[in-house]
Amino acid sequence: MKEFRRLTSGYGTVRSARMTADCRTIVYAAAWEGGELQLYRTDCEGHETRPLGLTRAGILAIPKGEEYAVALRRQSLRGYVNAGTLALVRPDGEVVREIMEDVQWADWPAGGGEGAAVVRDVGGMNRLECPPGHTLFETSGWISHPRFSPGGEAIAFLDHPIPADDRGAVAVVGRDGKVFRPSEDWGSLQGLAWSARGDEIWFTASREGNARALYGVTPSGRLRAIIRTEGSLTLYDVSRDGRALLSSDNTRLGIICLLPGETRERDLSWRDWSVIRDITDDGGAILFTEAGQGGGAQYGVFLRRTDGALADFLGPGSALALSPDGRLALAVSRASGSRLVLLPTRGGAAAVELEGGGITHHPWGCWYPDGKRVLFVGYEHGRGTRLYVQDVAGGGPRLVSDEGVSILSPHSISPDGRVAAATTPDHGICLFPLEGGEPRRAAGVQPGDVPVRWSGDGRSLYVFERRRLPASVCRVAPADGRRELLRELSPPDPVGVHEIIRVLLTPDLRAYAYTYSYDLSDLYLAEGLA
Repeated sequence: MKEFRRLTSGYGTVRSARMTADCRTIVYAAAWEGGELQLYRTDCEGHETRPLGLTRAGILAIPKGEEYAVALRRQSLRGYVNAGTLALVRPDGEVVREIMEDVQWADWPAGGGEGAAVVRDVGGMNRLECPPGHTLFETSGWISHPRFSPGGEAIAFLDHPIPADDRGAVAVVGRDGKVFRPSEDWGSLQGLAWSARGDEIWFTASREGNARALYGVTPSGRLRAIIRTEGSLTLYDVSRDGRALLSSDNTRLGIICLLPGETRERDLSWRDWSVIRDITDDGGAILFTEAGQGGGAQYGVFLRRTDGALADFLGPGSALALSPDGRLALAVSRASGSRLVLLPTRGGAAAVELEGGGITHHPWGCWYPDGKRVLFVGYEHGRGTRLYVQDVAGGGPRLVSDEGVSILSPHSISPDGRVAAATTPDHGICLFPLEGGEPRRAAGVQPGDVPVRWSGDGRSLYVFERRRLPASVCRVAPADGRRELLRELSPPDPVGVHEIIRVLLTPDLRAYAYTYSYDLSDLYLAEGLA
């Protein structure tokens, strides 16, 4: 008989969880009642729960029963990716030793043997290394949930090809670096562990939307559904006796706006996964992507007036930016194999697909101020992300940057069209010359800052600090480093809010919009699933 035992009772979010091999102890990271993320230890009944005294920390693995592998000083990098300092701690929370900085995921072979596997960013690529320093697999997307097979001869992981998107496939890599994928692509894919017998890889996924169910797949590719619930599941671990550690999640992305002349924010979320992409100069309309259950397998590009009118569906795909005259929306069409498309924002005209040039497009791009060209992020097979320029009137894309350079705003280009505020492989911000020349660091920028837009005179850059909540929006002067706090943003109820993902400002600063990530979850121990 299938039985779910609830282990947590707080109001908030579970971020990570693992259990000892004998399932007598469970360690999890959670943020309750709007407080900071911290580590807890409990028994398999959920009765004896104790905090470990470590905040901003996540549990990564339990190599041995008397030591836990954790990520200290954990912070958001982008999308679903977080990183911290890999360390070993005792059950009372005392740090034994710090091992490596900027680690996103880690796992150890059974019994805590030598040769840990880690996931981290190196040179603009996301790498799975085992041992650290030896690359087994790398991607311009992102890797999550690496787990050693019971015998330690292979590592299963989730391969996500698009940054800030959790679609992807289950993959397995051997110690020799050979990779195979026993599962097809999934619309949402998070959570993985080997079955108790080691003959299946268990994972939580959904075809479209984010209502994930628990599945099992053999290395040969035989797939079966294990359990579905009304909510969304995330798998964290499976014990030797077959018990599964899962969370049931209520997750969404929402949009909040403040309009010119108003003092109260409005929630302009459309369905369950609304991601703001652009705002008109007068604050009268927003461009957004609807993913999740409401967006379907190909997602949807929408334009909505900020007075609360119904949203207009422009076409399938992921929105990037509005043209300077507001007549076109730049988007990535998934239906045509990740190609750039121009979607008219007013009826009567057909969508136009731009020449692809063999490039896979990431969901970030912007228009030049003249409205004749676009700057976007993409990659070619086997290469990292780079910046490309393309004329919308015709012709293929032109490469303008080295690997690892990206843009995260629809207003990344300076008013004179010569410089882009771009992010670098070490997550800093550089001023990237689009007509040739060496990039230079933007003074006044702090770790975690994300570009929002340029001031009208091109002398200042507006940024927001994504790693904090509330998110600080600041004006910085890249030339001399002057920094001024403008405002702090947070939804009215911060409980369950993970972070502010994207902030947009109108040129006169009288209106803004932002997307927030929201997740309420409970942790369960499930029996009888095998």
